[in-house]
Amino acid sequence: MATQVAKQVVPLGSSDVVTAAVVSGCERIAFLGRLFGGFKYTVEARVYATFEDLSPRAPRGVWQFVQLSNGGGYLRPVVDKCRLSTRTQWFAPVSADVAGVVTTIAALEVLRKQYRAEGIFGMRLSQLRDFARTHQEGAVIAYLLMA
Repeated sequence: MATQVAKQVVPLGSSDVVTAAVVSGCERIAFLGRLFGGFKYTVEARVYATFEDLSPRAPRGVWQFVQLSNGGGYLRPVVDKCRLSTRTQWFAPVSADVAGVVTTIAALEVLRKQYRAEGIFGMRLSQLRDFARTHQEGAVIAYLLMA
């Protein structure tokens, strides 16, 4: 008989820093499955489509998967800088990390509403937002998410 372990969620205080590490090539295959279960391909496709909407002029290509120390993660394009936009406004070039965090948060928001799956998407959104709050470019991320 398997023993069930209750998972405890500990809210991050202002002094807690969430760290990020790029997932190595051999670990990429299982990464999205660990985060999103059966939604792994749906999440990946939605992130790419959201980036296409936010940065239609950016080159398409390779993406990195990034694991967060709080159990979350995100995808980011392998570019030096790219410009994100809304329907009415273009923004100054941002780092790949900012583009990845903003794009992944926007994609997860869409999926959370589309599938009414607050559990898995809500948890991953919360983890990614905790990272964004402590990110060195957190103010830029917050501004872009409000635009």
